[in-house]
Amino acid sequence: MNILGLPGINPVTEQWLKSLLDAVDLNQSETVIQRYRCWSLPGTGLDLETEAAIAAQAKPDTVIAKSIGTRVALSAFTKGLLSAKAYIFLGIPLRGCVDGDISALQMMCNNVPILLIQQTNDPAGSFSDLSSLVPVSPTCKTSEIPGNDHRYGNIKQLKQIIESWYSGIGS
Repeated sequence: MNILGLPGINPVTEQWLKSLLDAVDLNQSETVIQRYRCWSLPGTGLDLETEAAIAAQAKPDTVIAKSIGTRVALSAFTKGLLSAKAYIFLGIPLRGCVDGDISALQMMCNNVPILLIQQTNDPAGSFSDLSSLVPVSPTCKTSEIPGNDHRYGNIKQLKQIIESWYSGIGS
């Protein structure tokens, strides 16, 4: 099984995601963390369409994404470029999402196994905000964790939540 990691916009989230992926055991054979083009091109912003196309080339079985990485995954999913068997989203930046992102998230929640982990008071969008947007669905699990900093630093807690959910989806 191949896992694609889509970090947040800040390059330091690449190391955070590596730590998370090293910690979780999802029977992965290969793990790839996408490096965004804007990291090596100062002064440019993240291009969702370009990054979505790059993400699709990995042909992952599972996508683990944080913050802006969730928007990359949503963009790729909407365009039919990404068809992973499972998705794990942490810290969805609800305040930065557009209507198309929310529609894609709702469609994913109804059609593919997806785990949404959100801090209680994440400044990019609280757990309560997220819960009001996603449908109750057998394929969608939401998990609230304490916090208000958008950092998701408790790797041990995240590992437990992710492995427990993943073992229950039969992958």
